[in-house]
Amino acid sequence: MKKMKSLIIIILILAATFLYAHIGKNNLVYDKNVDNSQYIATGAVAKIEQTFVSKEKTLDGFRAKCQVIGDVRGMKVKYSLIDMKDGKELAQGTTDAEKIKNGRFYYFRFDTVENCEGNTYKVIFENEGSDESKGIGFSIQPETEEGTDLIIKGVDTTGTMIVKAVTQRFDLETFVVMLVFILYIAVFIKFLYKLFK
Repeated sequence: MKKMKSLIIIILILAATFLYAHIGKNNLVYDKNVDNSQYIATGAVAKIEQTFVSKEKTLDGFRAKCQVIGDVRGMKVKYSLIDMKDGKELAQGTTDAEKIKNGRFYYFRFDTVENCEGNTYKVIFENEGSDESKGIGFSIQPETEEGTDLIIKGVDTTGTMIVKAVTQRFDLETFVVMLVFILYIAVFIKFLYKLFK
């Protein structure tokens, strides 16, 4: 009976950890080693385009570091994903500018795009109805990362957007770390129980 109870607990822990490990995996387009003090604000540009090579089999959206400039009530940001192989739009969406927090990453999500690994894509962000005094701005690093191109207002620009490609999937690293953490807690509690018994 005791063995059966332990087996059930182990199965429940494994199942809960497995579910917990299904996360939005962030793959950085930019260089994480660049200090954020070097980031450059774009201002409320009408259109910004960033190409990148996908590291994952699927894509579910992007997290971009944003700035809120002026009164953005009633404004929207349109975003889309373009396959650079044939120029086809694979995904798109719009979000209310009011939902975006200044200086934070905002998750621009869309329906899952399949068969992405190793392919080159372009993500486009557009401020609808903005001008230079108000709208959503973005951040870029000064250097251009390998395999990327940045276009701001139709002009090729040196730099890389502070943007992360998001894939919703099971992450083995998260699963293992969580299991180790649970094991550590269990051993610690058992040790305390024996110590004060």
